[in-house]
Amino acid sequence: RFDVVLVVTSFLGIQSLPVAMTITRSAMPVPKISVQAPPLLEFPRSATVSLEASASIAACFATNGTGGGGTSIAFAWTHEASRGNASVAAGTLLLDAASSARRDLLVRGFALSPGVRYTLRVAGCMMPDLEVCGYYSTDLALRDEPLQASIAGGSRTVGEDSGFDLDACQSRDPDDATATCDAATGQCGGGIRFEWACATLDGGVACAPLAPPSSSSCLWEVGPRALAVGVYSFTLTVSKPAPSTEALSLAVTITIES
Repeated sequence: RFDVVLVVTSFLGIQSLPVAMTITRSAMPVPKISVQAPPLLEFPRSATVSLEASASIAACFATNGTGGGGTSIAFAWTHEASRGNASVAAGTLLLDAASSARRDLLVRGFALSPGVRYTLRVAGCMMPDLEVCGYYSTDLALRDEPLQASIAGGSRTVGEDSGFDLDACQSRDPDDATATCDAATGQCGGGIRFEWACATLDGGVACAPLAPPSSSSCLWEVGPRALAVGVYSFTLTVSKPAPSTEALSLAVTITIES
């Protein structure tokens, strides 16, 4: 067993924390294990990916030097480490129970947490000598997806005796299962915020005294005759401060006719 410790020192004499790696030298040739994936595989929360491991058997185990001949390898996947979001990185990633003992591991995006980089390790051990093993590690992370938002119905023309709704309750953050809206209540979870505004486009009567809903509401219900006949621009900014995402700006034009 070889323990290698790396310490980096700057020209000012400032030293990094030590980083250690252990290398175990087997008394027998071990299978060469690899995974068909980039060093960091990023995918959306809605996706399921398959990590495909492969093994090259040492020639001394193979029949007729072909690397096969009935020699088999037992695979086992484990969660080795997590880095990033301190509140969740310390936990253990629960791997798919069925595929974690097979060559190919299934990983579902909803099992991962945003802002965390997960290191998984696959072991390939010779059968029946399960102490002769090769290993390979690869990293996974959720791909950061932007907020999704829209105003149902878009721009339209309505009569002054007809009310109308501005419905943005399809808004959501694909990276956060809690950041969705309930159209029945007009409220959203996960910290999504809505900043509504109204302005006239034809120089007519101002939107006042029409007041926008609260910043937690994805629905603006405008009653009959709440606004005078005219053309109005309704704007909406959707944001999610924690974790920070890029805000979305939307606008629709509502024309009210007599």
